[in-house]
Amino acid sequence: MPSCSPISAGARCVPDAPEESAQEIWEPLDLPTIEPKPKKIVLDDNFVVNVSLDSRQEADYVRIRSLIATGGDLKWFYRASTKHDRLLKSHQVLHLHLGGPASDAILYVVQYPTYILFVCIDTHVHLESVPPGIRLPVLGRQRFEASLKAKQVTERKEQEAKQKEWAEKLLTAKAKLFVKPVKPKD
Repeated sequence: MPSCSPISAGARCVPDAPEESAQEIWEPLDLPTIEPKPKKIVLDDNFVVNVSLDSRQEADYVRIRSLIATGGDLKWFYRASTKHDRLLKSHQVLHLHLGGPASDAILYVVQYPTYILFVCIDTHVHLESVPPGIRLPVLGRQRFEASLKAKQVTERKEQEAKQKEWAEKLLTAKAKLFVKPVKPKD
């Protein structure tokens, strides 16, 4: 909706400028923890649970989903030190422990600016492999990132069209300010 501001002899409406374009939503973040803000959860196309979960681990999985969706604090699910996480550094994959920090049931996730991709639930196998993460499924992640990129490209094109329309409206509004009324001849 345009905002009205006083210009020269009276109040005239000038269209609002469109919002700035969004950051790259398909690029994974390499932060050592999940940002404490609400994010959408997406299951990888190849999401699989490769380990038997007890009731506590299942409850933790449900709790993690809820905390991510609401932007809650997940510190209880990380190990003591996340500074030297080779899997995070090489593949931007975080891991959260289900059932406590010493548990061998691990939820592997990738964090994006507005999404969390759940890759799989497995043991420490992806942390202990050489190189780390070599056995992680990647096709689902690649498809997810490609779909995010396509979505953002579409949104940017729409944003550019809005900016062009806004610029044209602004030029029209400015032109009206400088047009002198023509007095009819008697």
